Amino acid sequence: MNSQQRYSLSAKFYDSLILRFFGYEIAADYFVEQLPFGVNDNLEVLDAGAGTGLYSFAILKRFPNAKITAFDLNDELLAKFRLKIKQKELSNKIEIFNGDVILPLSHNKQFDLVITGGVLEHVDLDKAVKNLSQYVKTGGYFLNAGVKNNMIGRFVGSIWRIHTFSKEKVINVFSNYNLNLEKYLLLPAKYFFMGLVKEAYIFKKLVITSKEVVDFYTQLENIGVEIWVDGGWGVDALLGKQLRPHKDLDIAIQWKDVPKLQEVLVAHGYKQVREDSQWNFVLADDKGHEIDIHAFIYGNKGNVVEGIMYPAESLTGTGVINGRSVKCISAKYMVEFLAPWIHKWPEKYLDAVSALCEKYEIELPEEYKKFINKK
Repeated sequence: MNSQQRYSLSAKFYDSLILRFFGYEIAADYFVEQLPFGVNDNLEVLDAGAGTGLYSFAILKRFPNAKITAFDLNDELLAKFRLKIKQKELSNKIEIFNGDVILPLSHNKQFDLVITGGVLEHVDLDKAVKNLSQYVKTGGYFLNAGVKNNMIGRFVGSIWRIHTFSKEKVINVFSNYNLNLEKYLLLPAKYFFMGLVKEAYIFKKLVITSKEVVDFYTQLENIGVEIWVDGGWGVDALLGKQLRPHKDLDIAIQWKDVPKLQEVLVAHGYKQVREDSQWNFVLADDKGHEIDIHAFIYGNKGNVVEGIMYPAESLTGTGVINGRSVKCISAKYMVEFLAPWIHKWPEKYLDAVSALCEKYEIELPEEYKKFINKK
């Protein structure tokens, strides 16, 4: 018997026993209270894997002006949810339908908040987060209330045939889709039993838009600062289309121009948040946008002689972002730079390398072939 069949069998007593008796309602209320919204905000919320509406009702209790779109794969739980909506006279507040967290929804609407409450443990974590992340607005939030990966959590998991995940695993998967951890939540001691089982994460979606990239590029060009777009946006420039969202912008820049660049960034509220070396450091603003700087020094013969050792030919690329021509890392070297990281971040680099090789007729690197053959 799989978990869906178990939920179907338990639908009749799901609310009274599982949610209320074991304290899930109290936990949901507490986690929702930690969300960084005003109580009178007009929120658009997606409740993914909503069950009988535990988190939908917790949201409306805390944020009465919210509008909720909710879905679940289990028809029996949805039937119970529909009945509760009718009884509470909330048909104008909640829209529900049958859906799967790992499959695209029938619309492309984005939400201020996406919620998963004990859902991701039932599915492929990466596929679900990848799918649901596209429905979070830039600057929006994702609340994931899950089962702890401790002895008790794993015992609960064995009963319901679900997986539990380490804190590091959850954070890493969400960060792959530009969802950065804002808060990690544990229940107060007074909720002892639930505190042994439940935890929650609040993630914020941080994305730099193509318009922001072009505006930044143009502003630097106007003051005589030359940059080459690197990283994910460099891939997009070469392809002439955006493959995935990006929370940062990687750039290559001559060392002599770094002071002017810093002046521009500081004027826009950026501060240095990381320094890997004198030549590679990151500045970020209060929205979480990051500029990852890779500086170098040209020699007399036009080769890089110090700093990040870009081959001269790598700095000859051109591409297009949002209709604007930009200088970027050349396709051959972009593939060469990304290939060693395929094994670590396939969700970022596998499609990028494949698309670049196809467009520019470059042979697929060995790292790509090995990863594909392993699968």
